[in-house]
Amino acid sequence: MEAFDEKIAQVLKENSEWPGSADELWGKVATRLQPERKKRLWPRKPLWFGAAAATVLLAIMLHNLSTPLPPAEPELTEMPQLRSFSVSMLAEPLVYRPGEQVEVALHTYPEAESLRSPGLRLVIWKEVEGEQVVVSETILEDDDILVQPSLMVRTPTEPGIYRFVVEGLWEGEEFTTVFGDLTIRVE
Repeated sequence: MEAFDEKIAQVLKENSEWPGSADELWGKVATRLQPERKKRLWPRKPLWFGAAAATVLLAIMLHNLSTPLPPAEPELTEMPQLRSFSVSMLAEPLVYRPGEQVEVALHTYPEAESLRSPGLRLVIWKEVEGEQVVVSETILEDDDILVQPSLMVRTPTEPGIYRFVVEGLWEGEEFTTVFGDLTIRVE
């Protein structure tokens, strides 16, 4: 700021004897006091800058026009209902006549100490309108089952799809889990 004040004082000393009016003197002094402007590299914007900007804009527009839009998602007026289905991919059940003998294969697995109480049971399920309903439940004698690798059961007299399930825990020298499962069709 001091340099600026000194510059003003110097210009006023040089021009203190001015024959004209004070306004003319100030006009002359003011033109000398204005800061110097930096020179631009180009006095005006170059032509190639505008051409490059136009080329980039044209490329973006062509890209947007040539790229297909993804299909619009349809608006849902109602929330879709959530449904769950249980489908088992098992082979067609074997066909039997009412009152025939069916052999249910038994599988045994050793088990560590169990909190379940020992005992074996046979549960017969029937498929009714897509659901399984218990038809009967029978407590089995341990000795009859453990001697054989399978259990012989009579089929029900009514037609339908049945599932025979043998399950339980046998306590001998060690705990043993017994399981058997068979699905049949009675016609």
